[in-house]
Amino acid sequence: MKKSVLRHERTRTITIGLAALCASAGAAAGAGSAHGQVKAGGAGAGGATAAPAPAISAVACRSGCVALDAVEPGATLRVKGTNLGAVEEVVFLGGPGEADDVAARATRVRGTSVDVVVPLGAADGPLAVQGGDAPASAPSRDQVRIGAAAEEEAVTGPSTARVVADTAASATLEARVTSRTVYYAGATPATLRVRVKAPAPTALSVALVRVSDGAIVRRWSTPPVAPGAEQAVVWNGRVGRQVPSRRERFQFQVWTAAAAPAAAGAPTASAAQAAPAPEVAETVELRPYAFPIDGPHRYGEGAARFGGGRGHEGQDVFAECGTPIVAARGGAVQFKGTHARAGNYLVIDGDGTGRDFAYMHLQAPALPDKGDRVETGEVIGYVGDTGAASGCHLHFEIWSAPGWYEGGRPIDPLPSLKSWDLPGSASRARGA
Repeated sequence: MKKSVLRHERTRTITIGLAALCASAGAAAGAGSAHGQVKAGGAGAGGATAAPAPAISAVACRSGCVALDAVEPGATLRVKGTNLGAVEEVVFLGGPGEADDVAARATRVRGTSVDVVVPLGAADGPLAVQGGDAPASAPSRDQVRIGAAAEEEAVTGPSTARVVADTAASATLEARVTSRTVYYAGATPATLRVRVKAPAPTALSVALVRVSDGAIVRRWSTPPVAPGAEQAVVWNGRVGRQVPSRRERFQFQVWTAAAAPAAAGAPTASAAQAAPAPEVAETVELRPYAFPIDGPHRYGEGAARFGGGRGHEGQDVFAECGTPIVAARGGAVQFKGTHARAGNYLVIDGDGTGRDFAYMHLQAPALPDKGDRVETGEVIGYVGDTGAASGCHLHFEIWSAPGWYEGGRPIDPLPSLKSWDLPGSASRARGA
């Protein structure tokens, strides 16, 4: 099926859904190849019935999103739809004709979604998917626009700023954050959207200020943003090379480039007070972990505690069978399996922690597979009573480096669990 056939019903342009962004901007660029033709599907050899065609319902940016409707090469997109389980590649269709078609390998392929890294050479336009014996999909109604990212600048020397009351609008700018609460390695990183109201293209200067001490921890500058256009600034949650270990609040502060203070910042609190106030400012709270049970629960006592009974190496948290379990910290799945005592279990190597997090007695085999990457707050299974379990509960373990039964040691998880156990923690982390 050629693209001229595929490109029917393309009358509506929909911006990419930045609410579904993922943490860690700047993923490595994926390989792409020139794609002159999207293949047609049909009956297989011998007249067999063709597999159902995949269909795209939405395209959402996961990382590398640079504006409300723009991504850069190396960004990760999630394509949602139906019949996607056999998809092998995603085709960036570009403009009319076939000369600018570029294909990239699909990753994290599931029945209702696939991920893809935007390849070099991709042009503005819709997407299509294809693979296996099924026909190719029709073009997506969502359009992908390739844009320029805000450029991060180094913060050198002591640099402080005055924390101000949040101000969403000025005469020239409007700003908003995608969420007031964000989770490190979660589905939605700390993202600021700024719309220019000035009559001419306007470059912006953005600083991220830690509220507790006024320290400037990140800076960005943008190319000129057109009047009425929106620019996104995405923070991956790191302060230098470190990940905050506790809940902290940070404030995005924005100036037009002409009005911004010197890039070095104010070295003292008194100088910070004298620096020009930002035109708009928005505050977010960064949480490094999510509570792992998304529903009513209670903590086990006695033998259900760490060290209880016969060397209990975790904490039991009781909830109704079928209650969603989410990843307390995003990372890579180290182990997945079924064990006579642990039942269905999963072990995740937590990003930036040096620790492994184990989840046991799941109702059914865990949703992700070994080697998959999961996000903080992503549903990984459901509370169950498999294995040697007395009642429906999650047995949760934390292991020090180098990891779970790899030379590490178990750590009492109860203090951590209680510190993460905030109203709506799991639901907020997974965007529910």
